[in-house]
Amino acid sequence: MVTAREAAERGESLDWTDGALAPLHIELLDAVEAGERSRDSELSGLCGKVLDIWPALWSFTQIPGVEATNNVAERAIRHAVLWRKCSGGTGSAEGERFVERLLSMRETCRLQDRPLHGYLVEVHRARLGGGMIPSPLDAAA
Repeated sequence: MVTAREAAERGESLDWTDGALAPLHIELLDAVEAGERSRDSELSGLCGKVLDIWPALWSFTQIPGVEATNNVAERAIRHAVLWRKCSGGTGSAEGERFVERLLSMRETCRLQDRPLHGYLVEVHRARLGGGMIPSPLDAAA
């Protein structure tokens, strides 16, 4: 069985309907459909939910640039996970909202190669002056 990476390196089509991954797709689909028919209600329910999103799970085979893994997302939240593990959290719902927003801004600015401090200074000045808060997406436009 060929992997997505191997097929891509060889320039083969990855399309899940008739490309290099078609045999794997059929094997997995058969297994999930069998799980949906299971007498175990938990397994059946899970497999039913997977089948509801089945085409989306194969987007990487049809849309250029979509990766087969969630490694980019995992790297994006790594800092927040490590912070929470080391700090033990905040102890309040308000603190959690503050931290989630600040860490989200940190990652957004990092992805835009934009300094977080500079963006936060812009936000603070706008808030003090009664102006509009600058969008964190302005730099991406």
